[in-house]
Amino acid sequence: MNKNLPKFCYAQPWKLFAVYLIIVLCVGTLYWSKSNVSLLNHKLNYISYFYILLWLSSVGHELNNVLSSKQNKLKWSKIILCVAFVSLGVIFFFPYISNIRIIVITFYVTYAFSVYFVAKSLVLAESKTKGGGDSVIGVFINICLFPIGVWLVQPRILKVLRYGNG
Repeated sequence: MNKNLPKFCYAQPWKLFAVYLIIVLCVGTLYWSKSNVSLLNHKLNYISYFYILLWLSSVGHELNNVLSSKQNKLKWSKIILCVAFVSLGVIFFFPYISNIRIIVITFYVTYAFSVYFVAKSLVLAESKTKGGGDSVIGVFINICLFPIGVWLVQPRILKVLRYGNG
């Protein structure tokens, strides 16, 4: 295990869900409060995306280490994750720039690819062969629906990381 990365990939699903729920409740509380803090609401809205990207990068890195070099064909994933973090940072720190739709579109495209990278890596690590389209799509949808899908995906990730190739 790489000690420099957050240990999101080794967390139990309930812990990931609890932290996500706390973030969403904080954002919701500020959103429905009487004070006019629209800029703060804008920033807090993207904290949940930052949390999910941290989880995706941690899990993706660890799953990538499980895969053999022949299976590892997702070399661009680290660059895509960096672009996702940078575009999210631009949206977070410069909220008025987020009116430029290309930055928001860049974030969502790189976010979707990051989810695909983790889904494909998980399926490859579980099956030791090229994952079928159906299984990757199922994992992709589960990760996109993070608060619910983490209960289905995280046990599979823990199994792969604990027992090697599945």
